[in-house]
Amino acid sequence: MQRALRWQPDDTLHEKLRKLETILSQYSLTLTEAVPLLASLVSLSLPDDRYPPLTFTPQRQRHKTLGTLLAILLAEALAEAHTLVEQHEERLWEAEVHRLRGVLLLRQTGTPQEKAEACFLQALDVARRQQAKSLELRAAMSLARLWQQRGKRAEARELLAPVYGWFTEGFDTADLQEAKALLTELG
Repeated sequence: MQRALRWQPDDTLHEKLRKLETILSQYSLTLTEAVPLLASLVSLSLPDDRYPPLTFTPQRQRHKTLGTLLAILLAEALAEAHTLVEQHEERLWEAEVHRLRGVLLLRQTGTPQEKAEACFLQALDVARRQQAKSLELRAAMSLARLWQQRGKRAEARELLAPVYGWFTEGFDTADLQEAKALLTELG
């Protein structure tokens, strides 16, 4: 972990803290929570005036720490996948990479929903250009869920219904069952 943070043996506490904050800020994580969680993991003392002590139970702190680490790993994996798509022009999963980036953004505290929405719209655009109906369905479901949460039920239904209606078989698959359930929720 300390190597991933690019800490040097002669780094001061201030330098280590700056490096930790810089890395965590790349992932749209809430620094007031993520910094103390990871600082605790690597036994880094934090100045009390900058970060108040965590008040989680030990179990909750472990859960939050693992969630933070998982968010970082997923973000790294998606960034790597996006890089591979661009470098090798292997576009088969491009739409899914954009969709998953949107899903990840929605799970990060403090991230504007507009960023996730942009990822879902990009995924939808790519899937449509590729005529990849299964990936279009997944992107449409993700965007429809977001719009549903924002009170845009009619727009969500208008988006999802035609994509779902395109399918003539495979209704026992998880994606089509989930789409049908979402359409039912949307009315």
